Amino acid sequence: MTGYIIRRLWQSVLVLFAVSLLGFVLIFPSGDPVAALVPLNARAEDMDNIRHQYNLDQPLPAQYLLFLVKAASGDLGESFRYRTAALPLVLGRLPTTLLLAAASVVLSTSISVPLGVLAATRKGRLPDTLASFLALLAISMRKKFEGQALAAMWGAWSVDPTLGKFTVVVDEDIDVRDTFQVLWAMSWHVRPDRDVQIVQQTPPTPLDPSMAPANETREVRRGQLSAKVGIDATRKHAYTARSIPPKEHLEEVDRRWTAYGLDPRYLTQLGGAQ
Repeated sequence: MTGYIIRRLWQSVLVLFAVSLLGFVLIFPSGDPVAALVPLNARAEDMDNIRHQYNLDQPLPAQYLLFLVKAASGDLGESFRYRTAALPLVLGRLPTTLLLAAASVVLSTSISVPLGVLAATRKGRLPDTLASFLALLAISMRKKFEGQALAAMWGAWSVDPTLGKFTVVVDEDIDVRDTFQVLWAMSWHVRPDRDVQIVQQTPPTPLDPSMAPANETREVRRGQLSAKVGIDATRKHAYTARSIPPKEHLEEVDRRWTAYGLDPRYLTQLGGAQ
């Protein structure tokens, strides 16, 4: 039990570090933070003064270290939107956040455990198919800046750490309910060395049979940690207007499917555009 508690605490520290680093880094891809604080006609010396006031003229590692030190002491800085200290704003919304988090845990547990049991006893049937969605999560979004897909993954995992053993983020014109379209985006929008993230030491999906043999004791299963795979399948540059082949091309393939000597029902099972 002690070892399990230590592992979970260490995991929590790693998650907090990753979230803080991600929140710090995502400020910069959208441009110079100072530009959002000054009028369009601001003088260069005024912008330099603001950079110095908020330590933005320091190297990035020094800025991040200062950010951690202040956050540890309860100083979260100033909200530029509300023009007041950020910490009271966070604390004022904390009760609602805790309520939503508790509700998500209760809801996910009440759904995932029964689905896992049904999937194990009715393999290949509807409950097994529904349970697979706990392990495979697809998110469709309109990406506005680099790194937003990664932020969406972490956002989903923070709602329920057992959700999305495999999480795929696609563009808004991809129908996440269509397996064919999701696989298309994964095939042509992903460079594995750049767009695939593997996160270690995460809670496993409930009743995941890949975690341990069926004859392992409950204590062994309970203490195990898993991993997650995040895949950014959004467009990274100026692709063609559509993320999938034009509809008329898919319809032409559909019409010729039988002529190829193949069973058209197989296309339906793959999530083809029928």
